[in-house]
Amino acid sequence: MSKSLSRPSDRSTAFRSICINCVHDGNCAFQYTAATPILSCEEHEVERKQEPARILVPSIAPAPAIPGLCGSCVHVEQCALRDPERITYHCEHYE
Repeated sequence: MSKSLSRPSDRSTAFRSICINCVHDGNCAFQYTAATPILSCEEHEVERKQEPARILVPSIAPAPAIPGLCGSCVHVEQCALRDPERITYHCEHYE
């Protein structure tokens, strides 16, 4: 008595194999001739969905119009010590 393997239907084999997400599913010679679920295949390909590139640009705080401490001082409008030709890094009156 010889044993013969009955070939399962293509869809039941594909459902239990890696063919279920392959781009060649339904149009593959290996899938058509397989008697058991396919667990490894060199032709297996998955459709790749390209996501848009995301570019992160760091936000840069705008530079004050007046450089140095004077740019953020509350006394900038009425300060007699401020000189437009120099940048102040230390001031006793800074608030």
